[in-house]
Amino acid sequence: MNIRRKTIIFSVAAALITVVLVVFAIYPLIKGIKEDSEELSSIKKEVALSKGEIGEIKQLQELLESLEEGSSKIEEMFIDAEVPIDIIQFWEKIAGEANLEITISPASIKEEKNERWEFISFQIQLSGSPENTLMFLEKLEKGPYFTEIENLTIKKLTERDIGPTESLTINDVRTTLLVKAFTNED
Repeated sequence: MNIRRKTIIFSVAAALITVVLVVFAIYPLIKGIKEDSEELSSIKKEVALSKGEIGEIKQLQELLESLEEGSSKIEEMFIDAEVPIDIIQFWEKIAGEANLEITISPASIKEEKNERWEFISFQIQLSGSPENTLMFLEKLEKGPYFTEIENLTIKKLTERDIGPTESLTINDVRTTLLVKAFTNED
C-alpha cells in the first residue's frame, strides 16, 4: 500500500470516527446542555413569579392586619349593651373635667324600622355654666363612642330652680340630653 492510499484510508477512518463521536457523544451532550439551560430558565421564571407572589401575599397580609386593626378600633366604638359602664364613666369623667353636675339615667327612644344599628338610649342632665356645658358637648361629640344626640334642651336657671344645697348660680344652665349610644349587638 502506498502512502497516498494509507493517507486516504486514515483520513476516511478519522472522518468516520469524528462523525460517530459527533453523532453519539457530542450531539447528545449539546442537546442535554440545551435542555438543561431551558429548564434552568423555566425554573428562574418560576422563582421570579414565586417571589412576586410572595410579595403580593405579604402585601395582602399587611392589608389584612391593617383591616383587622381598623375593625377592632371600630368595634371599640360601640358600647357593650349588657354593661355600658365604659360610656357612663366617660361621660362622668368629661362632666367632672368641665366642672358640671351630671345625672345619667336610662331613657327610651322609639326605634324606627330603618335604624341600622341597635342602640341604648340615655338621658343626661347637666348643671353648670354655659361654657362648661359647651365644652362637655364638644368632648361628647369627639369622644371614642358612636353616639347621636336625639334631643337637646337648655334652660337658664332661676332662683327657684336652685336648691339650697346646690352650688349653682343664676348664670348657670340646666341641660337635658337624650343620647343614643350604639351597641355591638346584632
